[in-house]
Amino acid sequence: MKIHSILFGCIAAAAGLGATMGVVPQAQAASYSTSCYPTGGGWYTCTQKFCHEGQCVVTDSWSEFRKDAVVFE
Repeated sequence: MKIHSILFGCIAAAAGLGATMGVVPQAQAASYSTSCYPTGGGWYTCTQKFCHEGQCVVTDSWSEFRKDAVVFE
């Protein structure tokens, strides 16, 4: 239990120091996002990106044909 108390104390001290300095810690989760843009004739160009801590990298790109478009009114 002593290790747990020391660890909790360190976390509390770090959080207090961050609050004192005006720093708000924010966790930015890694995520994938996909975007598709029409290129004409029912064809779309799609790109998948992986983003983590403000940095994004294109991981895949492809073209696809969409026969039926979904229209929301």
